Amino acid sequence: MEIVAVLPYTVNVELLLYEARARGFTSDTLMTIPLRNPDDAPKTIGAVGRGGRTNWDLGFVLGTIGMLVGSIYGFALFGGPVLWALFGLVTSFAAGVWLDNRLQKRQFKRRETKPSVVIWIRCEEQQKEAVRQWLAGHGAEGYGWIGE
Repeated sequence: MEIVAVLPYTVNVELLLYEARARGFTSDTLMTIPLRNPDDAPKTIGAVGRGGRTNWDLGFVLGTIGMLVGSIYGFALFGGPVLWALFGLVTSFAAGVWLDNRLQKRQFKRRETKPSVVIWIRCEEQQKEAVRQWLAGHGAEGYGWIGE
């Protein structure tokens, strides 16, 4: 019977390995594999990887609002509604693109994943439930059996 478990890479993994040696597991019956995050995210076409959104969406929305406000208040200001509508369009569009880029950078940092470790344990059929509880006690995110 073989059990495969995935654990987040924390000090619990080191404690689990220490306890495994104390329980009699050797390098023949226990294997750990650290998982690494890919260096590059897969390249996607345009907005496909971002749920249909582009870098320009917020700029277009704010540019439209800025142009509308500029044309409305331009009747009362020097320069007229056309000049103020163009000014509102350009400044609001630039502010929207800048704000959208800042928000995307913040969300990208939040999505970073922590490394994990795969642990492969070979044990007897009678030990299956005890090993499962032992792995769960050390924070296993998931586990499965081979050879049921």
